[in-house]
Amino acid sequence: MGSFADDVDGLTPHVNDPVRVRGWKPGVTHHRDRGEIEVNALRPNDIHGDDRSIIESLDIDLDPERWTVTQVRVWEQRAGSGEFCHYYRLREREAADFAAGGLRTEELIDLIRSPVPRRAPASTRPGTQLWSTGDWQVGKAGTENVIDALRRLPDRFEAAWREAGRPGRIVVIFGGDLGEGCSHFYPGMTFTIMLNERDQRRVVRELAWRVVARAIQLVGADHVEVAAVGGNHGEHRSAPGELLTDRADNRDVAAIEDIRWGMENHGDLEIGWHLPDDELTVCEEWEGVQVGIAHGHQIGKGLITSVKMNNWLDRQAGNRRPIGAADLVLTYHWHHFIHYWFGHRTWIGAPAEDDGSLWLAETAGPGEARPGSVTVDLLDGTVGRVRIV
Repeated sequence: MGSFADDVDGLTPHVNDPVRVRGWKPGVTHHRDRGEIEVNALRPNDIHGDDRSIIESLDIDLDPERWTVTQVRVWEQRAGSGEFCHYYRLREREAADFAAGGLRTEELIDLIRSPVPRRAPASTRPGTQLWSTGDWQVGKAGTENVIDALRRLPDRFEAAWREAGRPGRIVVIFGGDLGEGCSHFYPGMTFTIMLNERDQRRVVRELAWRVVARAIQLVGADHVEVAAVGGNHGEHRSAPGELLTDRADNRDVAAIEDIRWGMENHGDLEIGWHLPDDELTVCEEWEGVQVGIAHGHQIGKGLITSVKMNNWLDRQAGNRRPIGAADLVLTYHWHHFIHYWFGHRTWIGAPAEDDGSLWLAETAGPGEARPGSVTVDLLDGTVGRVRIV
């Protein structure tokens, strides 16, 4: 069976005498992160056939057993040849199976589940690599794309770990907003939710388990640590901005706590855990570097700026909060990558793994889909290379 990359590399739709039409041109767009292909083509014959007949008529070398047609649209204009312009969206069946007709949680779990490996490779080098990820927002519209990308996250992290020379310790950091929640976070939210809160937690737990399990496989359980902070979407709210319980009652932390329970009680895996109670930050030292972790929603509303961030950290230092003395500060929440220096202090804002946020894009600016997570190399008190994976 070929890979997605094998299938789509070099594909071009068959067109006759193509003439550009305003807002349309023949071609193929590949979306490897979500297993999709978009095709603009001239196709004068019937568009109401089954998936196989449509794929074969496009004259692109795809296996109809592995691909499904999820959208067909006829452009409003004709090309110079007199033929109508057409648009097609195709998706790998593995991704489409749980996208069509609503998500089926049991199939999602089966798709993403993997066993916890027990052995580490023999050769590693000194140092620590942070695997930092957040803003998955599983459960919103586009969840099928997010899950498809997150299934590949352990591979993306491992590639960065190998590129760094196989550091002997891995710290997995979950930065909050792993699930979407179901209400009270933005207008029209309940209309777009695809998974209820229980199913969101189950899917988040399975995906996060895969990341931790991969770290165990690479360096051994006794050289893996896990940290998590709660995001605003993990809060239990009775109305916008109003907590129904307290800050300790956060779904983001609870999902990672489920993993701790499973690994400690059923896997006998000696992992270091750094999970807050009602605190909104975690601060720990690795490789002589004081690392502070915060989701970011507590820093203030609106788009983040370096001035706003620096002022918040100064106030934390003035209140003798541990994160105020951090050498490296990791935040999330704003859905775009940030790398900034304040003297000796490094601030890294991780991008989101979600499928794009129209609400964030229209209210704050960022929010278009450009997903990713971050790794950071630490060695001998120094913050080293930062990678977007």
